Amino acid sequence: GGEEAWSSMYQHLLDVNCADLGLVIGSSTMNSSATPRIVTSTTSTTTNENESSSSSSSSSLYERAKIVFEFPEYEEWADALDLLHTNWRTDVLPRLRQPCASALGPALGMPGTSVINFM
Repeated sequence: GGEEAWSSMYQHLLDVNCADLGLVIGSSTMNSSATPRIVTSTTSTTTNENESSSSSSSSSLYERAKIVFEFPEYEEWADALDLLHTNWRTDVLPRLRQPCASALGPALGMPGTSVINFM
């Protein structure tokens, strides 16, 4: 990433297609029990009035985005999986063999980011 890559994305993808940019990001300022919020770049308001906008990033991504959806970062991604599939620990976990265990990363301290990518 970085500004050079993002500038190229604006020029070769968004601008030529008259497309809007939306960001779905984890917020380091929210705890895992916080309510997800939507920040609109034009109004800087949030869906949760008790929280201020965390668009403290000065990157052009935030400036260009029409909408930013912030969600809480989990310290343990197994907690997020519990919300999606309440029985995954008994239905899925026992069936995974070691080479495939990274499919659950970073849940339960396993390597990788597959769980985050495919949620």
